[in-house]
Amino acid sequence: MYVKKINSFFFSAGVLVDLGLEENGTAYQRAEKYVVRLDNEIQTKFEVFMRRVKQNPYTLFVLVHDNSHVELTSVISGSLSHGEPSHGLADRVINCREVLEAFNLLVLQVTSCPYTLQTQQSRISASNEVHWIQLDSTEAMSCEEKLYFGLNEYSKSLQWGVTSPLLRCDETFEKMVNTLLESDVGSKVTVELITNPFLPHLICTPTAQTWLSQRVPPPECQPPVFCRRYPRLHSMVVRCYLLIQQYSEALMALTTMASLRDHSTPETLSILDDLLSSPAKTKSGRGHMLILRVPSVQLAMLAKERLQEVRDKLGLQYRFEIILGNPASELSVATHFVARLKVCTIGGTWRGNEAEEWTPRTYQDLEGLPCIVILTGKDPLGESFPRSLKYCDLRLIDSSYLTRTALEQEVGLACCYVSKEVIRGPTVALDLSGKEQERAAVSENDAEELLIDLERPQSNSSAVTGTSGSIMENGVSSSSTADKSQKQSLTSSFQSPANSVGLDEGVSAGLAGAGEALKQEWESLDPQMASSTTSKPPSSSSSGPRALPWPGQLVSGGRGLPAALPPIVILSKAAYYHSQSSEVSQSEGEPWPDIESFSKMPFDVSVHDPKYSLMSLVYTEKLAGVKQEAIKESRVEEPQKRETVSMMLTKYAAYNTFHHCEQCHQYMDFTSASQMSDSTLHAFTFSSSVLGEEVQLYFIIPKSKESHFVFSKQGKHLESMRLPLVSDKQNLNAVKSPIFTPSSGRHEHGLLNLFHAMEGISHLHLLVVKEYEMPLYRKYWPNHIMLVLPGMFNNAGVGAARFLIKELSYHNLELERNRLEELGVKRQCVWPFIVVMDDSCVLWHIHSVQEQTSQPMETGVSSKNVSLRSVLQHIEATPKIVHYAILGIQKWSSRLTSQSLKAPFSRCHVHDFILLNIDLTQNVQYDFNRYFCEDVDFNLRTNSSGLLICRFNNFSLMKKHVQVGGQRDFIIKPKIMVSESLAPILPLQYVCAPDSEHTLLAAPAQFLLEKFLQHASYKLFPKAIHNFKSPVLAIDCYLNIGPEVAICYVSSRPHSSNVNCEGVCFSGLLLYLCDSFVGADLLKKFKFLKGATLCVICQDRSSLRQTIVRLELEDEWQFRLRDEFQTANSSDDKPLYFLTGRHV
Repeated sequence: MYVKKINSFFFSAGVLVDLGLEENGTAYQRAEKYVVRLDNEIQTKFEVFMRRVKQNPYTLFVLVHDNSHVELTSVISGSLSHGEPSHGLADRVINCREVLEAFNLLVLQVTSCPYTLQTQQSRISASNEVHWIQLDSTEAMSCEEKLYFGLNEYSKSLQWGVTSPLLRCDETFEKMVNTLLESDVGSKVTVELITNPFLPHLICTPTAQTWLSQRVPPPECQPPVFCRRYPRLHSMVVRCYLLIQQYSEALMALTTMASLRDHSTPETLSILDDLLSSPAKTKSGRGHMLILRVPSVQLAMLAKERLQEVRDKLGLQYRFEIILGNPASELSVATHFVARLKVCTIGGTWRGNEAEEWTPRTYQDLEGLPCIVILTGKDPLGESFPRSLKYCDLRLIDSSYLTRTALEQEVGLACCYVSKEVIRGPTVALDLSGKEQERAAVSENDAEELLIDLERPQSNSSAVTGTSGSIMENGVSSSSTADKSQKQSLTSSFQSPANSVGLDEGVSAGLAGAGEALKQEWESLDPQMASSTTSKPPSSSSSGPRALPWPGQLVSGGRGLPAALPPIVILSKAAYYHSQSSEVSQSEGEPWPDIESFSKMPFDVSVHDPKYSLMSLVYTEKLAGVKQEAIKESRVEEPQKRETVSMMLTKYAAYNTFHHCEQCHQYMDFTSASQMSDSTLHAFTFSSSVLGEEVQLYFIIPKSKESHFVFSKQGKHLESMRLPLVSDKQNLNAVKSPIFTPSSGRHEHGLLNLFHAMEGISHLHLLVVKEYEMPLYRKYWPNHIMLVLPGMFNNAGVGAARFLIKELSYHNLELERNRLEELGVKRQCVWPFIVVMDDSCVLWHIHSVQEQTSQPMETGVSSKNVSLRSVLQHIEATPKIVHYAILGIQKWSSRLTSQSLKAPFSRCHVHDFILLNIDLTQNVQYDFNRYFCEDVDFNLRTNSSGLLICRFNNFSLMKKHVQVGGQRDFIIKPKIMVSESLAPILPLQYVCAPDSEHTLLAAPAQFLLEKFLQHASYKLFPKAIHNFKSPVLAIDCYLNIGPEVAICYVSSRPHSSNVNCEGVCFSGLLLYLCDSFVGADLLKKFKFLKGATLCVICQDRSSLRQTIVRLELEDEWQFRLRDEFQTANSSDDKPLYFLTGRHV
């Protein structure tokens, strides 16, 4: 076996013990017999070995070349000039012609960084690559609870952005360097400090930071760039002297001269403060290790000499050791520190019983010793470091020389194994459905995108900080804070990335530079396999190696050969097993509802989604017995905090525009600017009985999607959108329902990429956008079909989008029925369903009561991630589906239990993701005026019409917490700005008396009304506050009038099904834009408390007076002139008017 000339690695290789040739205690004494170092004596030793090969032609010799990616002629590191002039030993010796021609010599080139060996000129074919993935039972048990935190994980941690960030920049040090150099150095180095106390703290370069944050590897064969600007003084020398000064002044500042604190950067002070104070925090005196990387041997020796001098003068020679880590020499540790190591219990071994002559030979022998290791040499080459390693200072690594191999080796110093339970992979912030109030709290500054909750592992050397992390994606961050109990509960609730295979947005880019051979084989895999990754590497010991670069790991330091671990085989097998376990399997019970038994179930009018927790409750007979406590009124100007929880993305997730991969490239992008012109604009006009006028919408249809539509014979006029048949069995893999996604303000962040969620199959997906936002959506989603709303709805809420989707779909259904009827198809055979889905739906799951192979969310309940395609196909296969008005699935909940899954189907509210029967719901419309709660209002009216709403409880939907766009509030400001600095406008100022001189506001009237009602329940319905026995009666509408009030919804339509109101005395009456179905006789059926209040809302003052007279309200209600109000709009903005009164 040929290894690099590093003594510590030579003694820790462990090959002899693995092969059973030597005992563990004497292996290092016999190593020379089997292991040869690539040093100056290699030529002579190699010639002896080759003679043995030739003299024994019938004996197979195996030559193991460890770390075969180094010492190659083709690889010249920029650090080469820093004390390591020789290179190319591997080419001159192991890769020579004599070895290649020997027929009885098998050469195994082992490496964790195979990129230099996987070029187009490589003599090693892809079929000769063996991937080290198999573990024996002992090893499997030893790493069962461990997760490898490698370069892939460190690259993702660059996006966490926690309160005390895992990586942060030391700009002060850079300014000092630039000042000394009197120029802006082209190869500028910034300082990154990892502050997780349980993972090694890295300090790396800005170029490396860019490569890591984008997960795009540097080119493997990058030409060296030498510093020509500074002929008198090399920049590395300047940096080294400055760093030595920083450490020296920090040591003095922390011990004797506090005034010197201003002379050191906070990062340097923090590192040394931890190094000095950590031994005092434990009874055993264990401390941390700090690695200071100085590639130049001469500068490393200088650094050791200067720091030792400062340490000794400060009297700290017994506090921590300073060790020169030279690959060509053995470790030298002071006698008193060796004695200290002997009496320490390290890794379960009591060294006090070892031989007196024991000395530390490997870095792992320094476990628990507080020390600074000045690691020198061209590159770190796989040395294993102890678990007490906490800091890696890479400020002296010149990023202009870094290749991918060099980058992985440098950052690989900090790679290690940590507990699976406490580290989770890339995650997404989701709406926390059913989440307990105390389980999570999200910061006001939540900005978007991905959220990660990092629970830090326990350590003997540092305390848990309790800080959670976050992921920053494309410059937009979100953060959360959670206490320790919350994190422990979350940890048990979600599956660990070590047990999961999830789609990682950066994995494709991260592998792009791995070499042509790797790239070709990678792309030849199944697309789903190629887009998956796993975080679980092989391990050989409980402590685990440290210097294990990503994507493979060097299994060194006491446990055998370094293992080459390119991800191809690992990922393909892991993805295969994951896909097998992710198949849709139905839990015990019926997979679909029986319509006869389901129609007999009562409808649950209560809304259980936590996003409606601050909305008015819907009255039921059960609610009458509930006593509600007072709710503390939140400040108006404070946005409502969203409860979120971290969850790992998978290959079935929906993505925003920042996601790019080879599989969905054609789905997302366009190849040239001219391709946008391939999309055609088509007008589509239909009559709306509700609006009382013709509505003209516009379709923007890419050429590739024109097959979904029917055009006139001339091909210019759009006639209809094709719909399948109910009994269509020709394409069993297709999804029948068109998918409509209304979106506003989320052209970048909306989850509109359904390629992976639909498993790559063809589907009809329409983005519903406002007219003024169409150019932006067309720019970011050029291959998507756009449905552009009329300009009159530019300021409308989501109710208008849903209303027009439904109106358009019904009109299209009639057109398709007419077209297919001419072809002999019965009208009732045309598929009547559409999917209306929010642009924040990200993941879909299936749940079952019996135990499954996936991680259980709670005892007795298992959860599997499934695709949107499989969910839709399952629901669309429901028997007699045309008899259901709405079908949907439940929102994901952390409180999901076997009891909640006991009933596979529920007759209750569904929203966010629904299959809507536009035929059955023809006479039930969305309120196009609404901004809030339009789905609750629509569900109540649908149910009161006697139609069936079915929720599949075995499926759940996860929603991503996206704070950009969507139903964000209008900025309420005066229509005429008098001053730039005005006090915030309170909701009670959203209305005013008619013809008053009140400040008029620039916001839609309906929006002002709904926001006013949410905060005015104390004034409008004082008798209803916390009085659920006497709710407010609302006719034909559901409006949120605050969480302190319950609303009893009653439909005025004939033969409608309503809640039993017998014996209920109402505390108020709400009439909102009531139509002719609401009459005086209907209102006289209900009883009201004395002093109950009335609120009548109409479009104008004339309609308001006519409604009062028509409903004979003056007979039982008392009105005053001062009780008439309007929304604070000008007459041009068409304000809404309402009148209040008291029951007498």
